[in-house]
Amino acid sequence: MNIELYGLLHIDKKASARPTGNLKATLEKQHIAYLKCAALTAKSAKSAGLRLRLVSNAKPYLEELCHRHDVNGIELVQHSFSWNVPPGIPFQSAHYKLELMEAISSGNLGEYACLVDIDTVFISNPFRNDILRKHLADGHLAVYDITSQLCSPK
Repeated sequence: MNIELYGLLHIDKKASARPTGNLKATLEKQHIAYLKCAALTAKSAKSAGLRLRLVSNAKPYLEELCHRHDVNGIELVQHSFSWNVPPGIPFQSAHYKLELMEAISSGNLGEYACLVDIDTVFISNPFRNDILRKHLADGHLAVYDITSQLCSPK
């Protein structure tokens, strides 16, 4: 079973930089930070015997940033996003994840494709687990549900 890992970095050059913790950065600096996170995710995936591809709507721009700022180890994939996502809506970037999940479900990105956040660190290969492999082979969807971390029970 060949597992294909994908991360997402959608670039909206019209957006303004968002404060991140105590760091008020330019949009480009935030893109570089995201690329460095993705590079660490790719490195940890590789050490676990996995391969990560970073999907973006701005591959040439990200390649140029990687080159200028010595960010290595990221395999970039260009994707044309087609959903009309209104600017400034809550969780705007999540809509692009949903569109990428739709592309993954088509099978065009591999028979066994997995979308991971680009701040993930792999300490081992989770797909070596026989139970998980059987569920995937049987056509089940595997997810990491964080609902309880976001919503308090009533």
